[in-house]
This record gives sequence, C-alpha cells and structure tokens, in this order.
Amino acid sequence: MENNYKLQFRTHYNKIIPATILFVIVIFSIIIAFNLTGPKKVATAEQVWDAIEQEGYLPVDATYLYEEDMSSLIQCIAFEKDDVYFNFYILEDSNSARGIYSKIHSHLYQKYHVPYRVEHHSKQANYRIYTIASKGRYSVDVRVGNTVVYAYCDDGNEEGIVNVMNEIGYFD
Repeated sequence: MENNYKLQFRTHYNKIIPATILFVIVIFSIIIAFNLTGPKKVATAEQVWDAIEQEGYLPVDATYLYEEDMSSLIQCIAFEKDDVYFNFYILEDSNSARGIYSKIHSHLYQKYHVPYRVEHHSKQANYRIYTIASKGRYSVDVRVGNTVVYAYCDDGNEEGIVNVMNEIGYFD
C-alpha cells in the first residue's frame, strides 16, 4: 500500500513540475513582451526640430496655422518639401491628442481604405500607430501621450518621414 501511495505521489508530482515550469515561462514572456513594447517616451519639440533638420528638411513653428481649429494645441512643428508633409502637434493633454488622432484616422480610413492597400496598426500603453499606403499615398497617424504626428507623401517617398519617426522614437 505504501508503494502505491508513493507511485501516486510521484505521478501527481511529475504533472505539477511541467505545469509550474510552463506557468513561469508564460509569466516571464508576458513581462518581457510588456517591457519591450511598453510605453513610448513622448518626444519634445526640440527633439522633433532636430530630427527634421537632421533629415535635411526645414522645420517651422506652424502653431499659428492650427491654433484656431485646435483649442488645446500648445505647439505644432511642421515641414513641407516637394510631396512630403509632416506635422507634429503637442497638445494640452492625452485626451485632446486622442481626439485629434481619431479625426485624422477617420479621415485616412474614409479616403484611403480601399481593397488594394497596405496598412499597419499598433497600440500599447500610451501610443497608437496607424500607417497606410493606398492610392499612391503613404500616410502616418501616430499618437504618443499628448502628441500627435500626421504626415504623408507620395508612395515610395516615405524614407524622410520614417527616418524622422525613428529618430524621435515613435517608430521602432
């Protein structure tokens, strides 16, 4: 009888160990994934200005162009060259940024959401990223904290936009 009990104990114990190891691996995977894709650091106007200049574009403070339509706008850094347009908005709070991001996203969805498109969605913690290439146009709509980026260019000419986004830490 004692041997039967030991056999049952070992069988039960042999099932618990792999389950425990699997549980620990899953928990560590979740923690690592969260740390790798956790919140993004909000870029400052100075960082964006420098990143734009580094790509050879001429940044301007375009706040006066949008302050009437965006009551929560603090600052807008922008550039335009040939077919490349880029706007970086700093807003009073993240709720305002969510509103602007949503308006831009709706516009892009309505105008460019066709069967032949390439789009990317990503969201985590304090950010959302939406890019779409459709109808010969590449467009970016990104919200990080209280900032929003809206940029677009002709399809195939997105290198400058992507480089600025990488430099400010909004694209990985």
